[in-house]
Amino acid sequence: MPGLPPTHELFGRAALPAYGRPADTPLRLLSLSENATYLVEDDDPIVLRVHRPGYHSLAAIRSELAWMRALRTET
Repeated sequence: MPGLPPTHELFGRAALPAYGRPADTPLRLLSLSENATYLVEDDDPIVLRVHRPGYHSLAAIRSELAWMRALRTET
């Protein structure tokens, strides 16, 4: 995928500790398009998305995270 480094999995693994997961937690690639989307396969699975550099602004990322938090708490 143009713009998404072939090392996107390394970036995903580097992010895992920020979510309380060891960097060696199994990842399964779910989708590769504008983003790489992974299933973090452990006892409490989550979905992790890695986007290409500069694809989203910091404000857009913060807005999306706030929206996902609201979905989680209101559903």
